[in-house]
Amino acid sequence: MAALDFPNNPTTGQQYVASNGSIYSWDGAVWTSLAQGQAVYIGVNPPPNPPVGNLWWRSDPDQNLYLYYDDGNSKQYVNAVPTVSRPTGPAGGSLTGTYPNPTLTPGVGVRGSVAATFPATWTTATLGSFVTVLTLPVLNTLGGWVLITGGPAASITGTPTGSTTYVQLTRNGTGIIAWRHDVQGSTGGNAKFPVPILSWLDNPPAGANTYAYQIMQISAVLFGTAADNMGQLRATELA
Repeated sequence: MAALDFPNNPTTGQQYVASNGSIYSWDGAVWTSLAQGQAVYIGVNPPPNPPVGNLWWRSDPDQNLYLYYDDGNSKQYVNAVPTVSRPTGPAGGSLTGTYPNPTLTPGVGVRGSVAATFPATWTTATLGSFVTVLTLPVLNTLGGWVLITGGPAASITGTPTGSTTYVQLTRNGTGIIAWRHDVQGSTGGNAKFPVPILSWLDNPPAGANTYAYQIMQISAVLFGTAADNMGQLRATELA
């Protein structure tokens, strides 16, 4: 067996790959053979004459682990752990900032939104039938979820305390959701009429969609006034 040619004047922690394929480490007093699980050469440069299968952890600049590999035609160190490609530079699309820490662009989750303000006055002269109070502009959708928010907040007259009002939301002239509102008002038939809407409409048809707000009064004529902020109705498609 050939003698092992250990380096002269080693420093503590220095490693040496012997001709027999073993890796030794200088502990400050003697060279000790590393156990199989510890046999990883650590250094900026690869060890000289490494055996096939040798592991080298390059301490600088990338701190990557390499394996000395024989592909049948040549021998070289290859990455022991597959690398993951990560984007760099300025972000694009729905992201803003730069990698590796881009942020979501504000409003990117909104595909489209339309809104309209309720009229200062309205009336439902025909009892028992829905009357359109507000029609939104056309919302061109791609088939995503649509959020409907808003509603009137008005004083009304001609509605006795305890009467019932129905509110309906339509899409392209067809009712899709309705609410019942039991009016609680003051003596004389005046009442506050807050009927806000917060509704998710899942998977509406893609294309041009028109949403409208309708009211049906059962027992008395409903008349809205501008005594309060009439509010808005908004339809928003989310990405």
